[in-house]
Amino acid sequence: MCTSITNADTPSGIDAWLMPQVWTRLSDIPVISLGEGGSWDDTHLFAPCVAYENGSFRLWYCGSTSSVQNRVFKLGLAESSDGIHFTKSPASPVFAFLDGKRSILTPAFLRHPDGSVCRQNGRLRLWFASTDFSDPESVHTLHETSSGDGVHWSPPSAPELEHVYAPTIMIEGDAYRMWYVDVSAEPWVVRHASSPDGRQWSVDEDPCIVIDQAWETKRLFYPTVRKTGDAYLMWYGSYWSGHPQMTALGFAVSDDGVTWRKHPDNPVFTPDPNHPWESHYTTSQTVLRMPDGSWHIWYATRKAPPHVNKYFAIGTAKWDGPAPATRIEWPQRTDDLRRQIAEIFTLPTQRVPLDAETHRTIDAATYTIEAVTFDSEPSSRVTALLYLPKERRGKLPAAIVACGHGGSKSCLYAQYAGQLYATLGFACLVPDTIGEEERHVDGKMGTRAHDLYQYNDEERLAFVQEKLKRSVLGKIVWDLMCGVDYLQSRPEINGDRIGVMGYSLGGASAGGLAVLDDRVRAAIICGWGFLPSLASHGKHCTRLPYAAFAETMDFGEMTALVAPHAATLFFSGDSDKIIDNVEGGAALVRQVREGIAHAKRILTEAGIDHTIESEFVAGADHWPLFLTPTGVAWMQRHLMPPTERLPIPPKTIKFGDWVDAQGQAIEKLYNTEARERGTEVVDVNAIYRTPKELACFPDRAKPAPEYTFAGWTDAVIKANAEETQE
Repeated sequence: MCTSITNADTPSGIDAWLMPQVWTRLSDIPVISLGEGGSWDDTHLFAPCVAYENGSFRLWYCGSTSSVQNRVFKLGLAESSDGIHFTKSPASPVFAFLDGKRSILTPAFLRHPDGSVCRQNGRLRLWFASTDFSDPESVHTLHETSSGDGVHWSPPSAPELEHVYAPTIMIEGDAYRMWYVDVSAEPWVVRHASSPDGRQWSVDEDPCIVIDQAWETKRLFYPTVRKTGDAYLMWYGSYWSGHPQMTALGFAVSDDGVTWRKHPDNPVFTPDPNHPWESHYTTSQTVLRMPDGSWHIWYATRKAPPHVNKYFAIGTAKWDGPAPATRIEWPQRTDDLRRQIAEIFTLPTQRVPLDAETHRTIDAATYTIEAVTFDSEPSSRVTALLYLPKERRGKLPAAIVACGHGGSKSCLYAQYAGQLYATLGFACLVPDTIGEEERHVDGKMGTRAHDLYQYNDEERLAFVQEKLKRSVLGKIVWDLMCGVDYLQSRPEINGDRIGVMGYSLGGASAGGLAVLDDRVRAAIICGWGFLPSLASHGKHCTRLPYAAFAETMDFGEMTALVAPHAATLFFSGDSDKIIDNVEGGAALVRQVREGIAHAKRILTEAGIDHTIESEFVAGADHWPLFLTPTGVAWMQRHLMPPTERLPIPPKTIKFGDWVDAQGQAIEKLYNTEARERGTEVVDVNAIYRTPKELACFPDRAKPAPEYTFAGWTDAVIKANAEETQE
């Protein structure tokens, strides 16, 4: 149930959301108006449903002709580049019931908690309420449809739930949540429901919002729910007590989406008497947070009586949101966030001595390669290669290469990176990912052993969560942190100039290292980002921690954690279907940009200098972009003073052409022009070496258990059992 509270009664996590909301109209005229006489939407127009994708806005709305009693709503579409000036699509109406009786009402997309639309298999999922206004016995029912382009929609589903109006639906992890108006009895109330698939709904016994503030009367309607950080936000409508035939919007906040606390100064958004077209109604709204952190609302309106038009137009307004973290609050918040991330990653709380060894040295013309090992935790040891330039100008800056799924120190792009960066004056450390190469039980490459493919999904989750009790991604990040320890232990390396780079899973672990370790001064994160969508998509090794992150923090906050210590570049293709297989890269681009915009707002208000940037290569899919001239120049700029930077060779070569010339083959999944094969890399005449040439232990048939993923899991499970017995 909901309660009305004062700020003093509110948990500190949601205090900021009960501050005054000052909304500014962005236009003195409607952004969408009724159609011309005789058109399908010439009399009634409401329920804007807005999606912001790829930097543009699309707004679906319900429109109708005829009298109030005989209205039948269909779905229209309008488009805009700025969210203010919309052009109706000539394809409208784009969706309707074929019987000509039932209306399409209050459309709602499946959205991520932040309000961005969630495409599944590239398609939009849209729910809507429907009823036959001409039939007094007709009830409101919930239906859904889907579309790839927003114009052509699948037939309406059978009813999924009765007495439903104005749903708002989000996906959190694998769970679907819906807030809707229950119209089964007067007064209408807002209810919460949950579902495993978005079709079979379980409705909570008690309503979550009821009429209990003095301004509310008659009915509640049109809940819009978003989540940011640990706060659920709801804007909802009601008739406005003391203002006959007028509606306004109230606001409530929650830490679980079920128990709500209403704003003490409701209503927060009211009709504007200076605009006759919206003098009486401001409801049936969409609210979205924009990349700059501000909130935008699109709302349906009604003019003064007589009410010939059930709804009259659609307007828009902007609110900057609560004051960002202060200069004092953000540093405190960073400590708490890093602690939470470390706990989610299940990082060890203590380091062990490195006990580092150099086992072999390989000599090349301009650099050497040392095959090294070091301890990262009890019963777990890391194999790695350290590339060192022969020509040195003082202590060396260093870069760590974090390898992706199936990657290890001898994989093609990792070898290339070591030689490239050593040629240009960097020390370059390339560790084996646990479960690969000399850290695989049989010494094999490309196994992805840490994905635990020997188990099905249910068994894998049970093993990780109940038996291992460690985050696999967290283990990979911890090994990289110990790699920083190792680099700082080397006398020829400048421990204050260390960077990290990785792509795919390597981007995930490089990002984790950059967030947690303030010794990292520069980071290039390729084919990855701190994305809300990763909480519900991807492999278990990343999805499990990201789902936990989504429960405890905003991903813009996570992005801000790289500052001020690490200059960070999110560098990806704009069509990355490996990481973003739902929207084909669009969600990756959008969510990275939104996270950066939010992070910059936080840091600017906190007075913290920062360098957080993004670059997206048009038409590229999944590339190791730290091998490109742009990637190398970034690392030089942020880890080397100008006098130490060697000229970057002007010639480039396609990575696939280099691989072919070395008589090797790129893994099939990545062997396309849009993926690794097509990457334009700096040409430094790199030479391929076999895994045996690069091995720490070339004469061992199988690695010792302390190096392998299997050995680590056995040791951890044994330690867990011993701890339980104690």
